[in-house]
Amino acid sequence: MSLPVLEISVVLPVRNAERRIVGEVERILEALADLSDRPAELLVMDDASEDSTSELLSELQSRYPQVRASRLSPAQGARVACDLGLDQARGRVVLMQEDHGPLRIEDLRRLYRLAEDQTVVAARAHSTPRRPSGPLLARLQTLGDAHLVRAASGDPPFPGNQSSTLQMIRRDRLRDGGDLPKPGHSQRADADMVLESEWFDLTSAVS
Repeated sequence: MSLPVLEISVVLPVRNAERRIVGEVERILEALADLSDRPAELLVMDDASEDSTSELLSELQSRYPQVRASRLSPAQGARVACDLGLDQARGRVVLMQEDHGPLRIEDLRRLYRLAEDQTVVAARAHSTPRRPSGPLLARLQTLGDAHLVRAASGDPPFPGNQSSTLQMIRRDRLRDGGDLPKPGHSQRADADMVLESEWFDLTSAVS
């Protein structure tokens, strides 16, 4: 395994994402710039999209030097796409979206902060959308925003409120060959630390 030369690599598998890919790439690049002033890259793995995703990615590569796009053909699935992206990644910290869905920026921030812990090798953040609890709905009612109350208590969830799972691997903590280190003084060095969160985004209710 070659030595990392960048601080962060993000691996994003996508398929038929023409409606969101430009906004998502720009959103991730903005988050990476906020996280660190060190060099970073975004590897977008196009899993044999049948729409204009590939063409849009070519334009994004020309516009942003941090973006590298690869196309798989035929479709291999998000897991294989992530594996291939990990092979290409040059970052000290590699973050990989587990599926073809949108990446949640807050999970990206949480996992990168966790990577600052020298005892952590790998972690996984899984965020699941949930309806606001009764007390929160009651608070919205108290504030008098009937539109938000109706939106928050309706069914189904807003578009974009999807579960999201992101993995983090610290390549600088791996031995040659990519194996996890042997158990030492800290149990956390070998642990897959799972960060679970539940969330609900009300912003689309007011758009």
